[in-house]
Amino acid sequence: MKWCGYNWDCKMEGYRIIHKKQPWQWYSLDTIKIDKNNTLELFIKKNPKEIKFDGEIFNPQYEVSTMRTKEDFSYGTFSAEIMVPKGRNLSASFWLTGSGNWPPEIDIMEGFLGNNGKWFHCFQKAFPWIKLGWSTTNNVVYRDEQMNQTHIGSRNVPYLKQSFAPDDFFVEYKCKWEPDKITFYANGKIVRGITGFECRQLTKNIENPEMGFKMNVIFNVWCENPENHRIDIVQPMLVRNFKYIPL
Repeated sequence: MKWCGYNWDCKMEGYRIIHKKQPWQWYSLDTIKIDKNNTLELFIKKNPKEIKFDGEIFNPQYEVSTMRTKEDFSYGTFSAEIMVPKGRNLSASFWLTGSGNWPPEIDIMEGFLGNNGKWFHCFQKAFPWIKLGWSTTNNVVYRDEQMNQTHIGSRNVPYLKQSFAPDDFFVEYKCKWEPDKITFYANGKIVRGITGFECRQLTKNIENPEMGFKMNVIFNVWCENPENHRIDIVQPMLVRNFKYIPL
């Protein structure tokens, strides 16, 4: 699939279309559309299917959306305008992952929608002492010196930095990735900056030949386990104007 000047596939590393730890869902091109305005639509749908992968048989219940670039990217600025989905028990993400391995990972936008359909709206105006924010987050995942997987921790985007509801309006999420610094933005405002050990460690993951040299870009909408959660989607994730500017 060609979109915004790049080639995309619905598979993860190793042409994987299912995650063994999430066997209730599989990645399908049938859940991805591009409208006449070149806006990407990512959704899910119930469609039980038998999947054979890596010598195993799976019986997922849902088709879900995964768009991953075939091109590899190095340091630079990544941005896209996104309207997150409406529904129940969904996760929507815009992230970078190692082109041949995981981690490293940079989550530019990662949002979770709960059973009440309101997890993107995580603030309570009735409690003004609570820091207002949206449940759209960013994060960095890497391997430390002992090769253990770790992360810096997800952080909500502050309400004052993003005044528009992310499921009613397009919000531009952006990340400037440099060798010694990672900066996250929402609608042009800096919402988080990372320097120091974590940033250097992720860079080491990239520079280590055994860990892979570059990153792929991913947009996805996945769902929770339907055995434990009610799943529905009433509005797809919409993405437009993806851009990459090399450092």
